[in-house]
Amino acid sequence: MRILELTQENAAALLMGLEYLIGISYVDDTEVFKVCLDYWNVFVLELFEAHNQMEPAATVSMMGLQAQMVPGMVDGTGTAVQQRRQLYSGPLSKLRMLMICRMAKPEEVLIVEDENGNIVRETMKDNDVLVQYKIMRETLIYLSHLDHEDTEQQMLKKLSKQLNGEDWSWNNLNTLCWAIGSISGSMVEEQVCMLFCPFCCF
Repeated sequence: MRILELTQENAAALLMGLEYLIGISYVDDTEVFKVCLDYWNVFVLELFEAHNQMEPAATVSMMGLQAQMVPGMVDGTGTAVQQRRQLYSGPLSKLRMLMICRMAKPEEVLIVEDENGNIVRETMKDNDVLVQYKIMRETLIYLSHLDHEDTEQQMLKKLSKQLNGEDWSWNNLNTLCWAIGSISGSMVEEQVCMLFCPFCCF
């Protein structure tokens, strides 16, 4: 990809390829989606790590993910990183919507009464779905760190379509809630509250 980014003509072909891959990622086939998801995870992680190298030294916690930030790099490298983020801003925005629309179901916890009459937590696990959720959560966290504002806008856009009935369905509402919950630890409290407020009536 770094080689393709060097010329405008190749970069245009690269972006077109990413557009096709986003389209393929919407195909209703679990195995196809898993292959695409693995690619998106590696792609976004590489951009995220390059972005972190420009930040002051610090350790951030992202829902159990630890990423060590190193001191800022020279201006030339920093500019190159910014240019790459700008180059991929369109596909990344569409990728955020993809992750929101296809977010897998997280681990389900039910409160039940056991045979002794004690109230206990019962965890319902679907290992395949849970693995997919964890990869999607990680990818969406990286995406939200690359651009909090666009992540928020994509979620609010999806929410407004739910509220006005344009895109209403229980499945769409569930995936949106799962997506918001998956990144709640990676956003500041005010951002999370603003996203969750419309759901307070449910």
